[in-house]
Formats: sequence, C-alpha cells, structure tokens
Amino acid sequence: MQDSETVKFVESMTREYGTSDRTFKSAIIWAIADSDTQLREETRKLLAWEDIRDEERERLDDSQKRQLDENLKKAERDLKESVWRSYKNIALLGKDNKIRTVDLGMVTSSMARTMVELIINRLRQDGDVEDSISPRFIVRNWSPAFTEWSTKAVRDAFFASPLFPRLLNGDGVKEAIARGVRDGILAYVGKTSSGNYEPFQYQCTISAADIEISDDVFIITQETASAYKKAESAQDADMQTPSSQTQTGEITTNTPATTVSVTSFTTNVAKDKTTPYVKHIATEATEIITPPPSARVLKWSGAITPQKWMNFYTRVLSKFAANKDLKLTIKVSISVEGDVSTQKIEETKVALQELGLHGDIEME
Repeated sequence: MQDSETVKFVESMTREYGTSDRTFKSAIIWAIADSDTQLREETRKLLAWEDIRDEERERLDDSQKRQLDENLKKAERDLKESVWRSYKNIALLGKDNKIRTVDLGMVTSSMARTMVELIINRLRQDGDVEDSISPRFIVRNWSPAFTEWSTKAVRDAFFASPLFPRLLNGDGVKEAIARGVRDGILAYVGKTSSGNYEPFQYQCTISAADIEISDDVFIITQETASAYKKAESAQDADMQTPSSQTQTGEITTNTPATTVSVTSFTTNVAKDKTTPYVKHIATEATEIITPPPSARVLKWSGAITPQKWMNFYTRVLSKFAANKDLKLTIKVSISVEGDVSTQKIEETKVALQELGLHGDIEME
C-alpha cells in the first residue's frame, strides 16, 4: 500500500480482463500488504536458519541441534505472524463504482483460522458480503426498464454490480427465488413464442435445485404475476360461457383447426309466445381450415474441448433448454496412457448411474 502504483494496478485489474472490460468486477477482492519490509526481513532470518540446518547440522552437538530447531520454529512463527500483520488492507469495488480500501487494523493469526476467513468476516460486518439474500431485496432493486428479469441476469448482477452485495455462493439466488415463489413475492416463468408464461409457478412450493439459471427463464414481480393470473382466469371464464342467441346478431365458433362464422340470422316467435318457431333463417357460412405449422429441426455436430463445454451449454443449449423436444446425444472418448484403475472405472459408472444414465463403458 505504500507504493503509489499499487491501487492503480488493482483498479486496472478489477475493471479489465485482458483487452476487454471485466464483467464480474464485484467478484474480486484484493488483499494488499501494508509494506514488504518486515516480510523480507523475517524471510531472510528463516532462510538463514535453514541454511545452517542443511549445511552445519551434522557438526553440531545435541544442545546446539535443540537450539537450532527452536530457532527454526521461532523464525517460522515470526514469518507467519508477519504475513498476517502485513496483509491488513482489503481493496474492492465500492457502491460508487470506485476502488474502496479497508484497513483491518492490528491483525494476528489468533483472530481466525485463515486470512480468507478473517477478511470474509469483516466484509460480512460491513454488508459487502452475504451468505443469502431476501426475495424482497430483488424486488426493491428491480429495474423499471423491464417486466421480466432472466434468472441469469439476476445471478450475474450480484457479481457485476457494486450496488448488490457479494454472494459467497451463487446458489443463494436460486434459494431466494424459491422463497419468493412460495411466499407470493415472485413468480418463476418461461415464455412461449406467443408471449404467454409457460411454465407459470406462483404461490407454490418449488425446490431451489429446480430453479434454472438461464437467459430463457425469468422471474416476474407479484403485481405482474397477479395481473397475469387474473387475465388467465377471465379468459377461461369466457371460454366456458355458452353462446346465446339474440333476435339479431352474429355467432362465431372457434376450434383449434377451423373457424366457422354464421351471420345474418333472424328469428320469429308465435303470437301466443308459448310455441316458438323459426320462420326464416338466412345464413352465410365460411369454413377456414388452418394446417398445422410444419416442424423444423435444428441440428449440429462437432467436437468440443472440455474447457468449452460450460460455455457451449450457456451460449447455445440454454436458449432451447425449455423446449421439451430438445435431444442431446453425447459421445465421449478419453485416451489414457497406461492402465485405467478399476476404482476409477467404478466411480465413473456410479456417477453415470446417479445421473440416471446407464453405466456401460467400453474399453478399447
């Protein structure tokens, strides 16, 4: 921290990823030494004692060996404490989108099991890090620019926007959505090509494990969900109401495959108004048969390196994940030098079976 270039370097690395802008800027937390002077001094002492041990130990008597061992242990402890005392500064992106530094004060190894634990505990106290979030927090920070918010965009916001607390586990978003659906604060939906919500899960129990993080799955607010549910109920009521004939008017009947219109009709009733009869009906009927749209199939085949598999799923498959007709055929080929242990083969079979897949593995 005593080097004026350090904070500039940290800011550059936080905002940039190679030659591109970094997306998940909030996911980075820096631990910075206050000074390297003490670190270097304690390291030199330890290295000096190690040199004596390696070069002179055989020529020392028992008393001198005990003294050497004690000095080595002390030097190791001193260096460890020096690391704890030196790395007393944290740097992270603040809510104003500028690098903010936090001084942890006098730090010792007795304050936590690890330095990471110490840093996380402090950031928890400051509200910069959270283990979980409330669905109401999501609603309070809802952008007025859109009605539906994709689950992937929600998850990414917690690691990209400094206005959101940092989640220690991205699954916290799934748990918040599941609670929101159960409590009627949020609805978890998919969208059809016609703009309808399918599936539409609202005020029901859903497991966090069943929440999909994708660009094609969304959450909506309580107000939007209630309005949609009310409109659906009204539409269902209209469809169930039987058609009634008046003295003059028009009847239209819609079926999935045909549309039949009957127009220009009149009815006459007997004078005693007890025996109705139809004197004249003039009709004009048109039947339109709409053929079902032909299905189109998208296919792709090719080789993917293991490092790109998750990107392939996120950027390609996730767009069609909600389609029940999506079918994947996987062919895996792994070349291993030497023999493959029986244990590894059995572990692979068990893993496949736990995923509901057959455990047949071919060996060539």
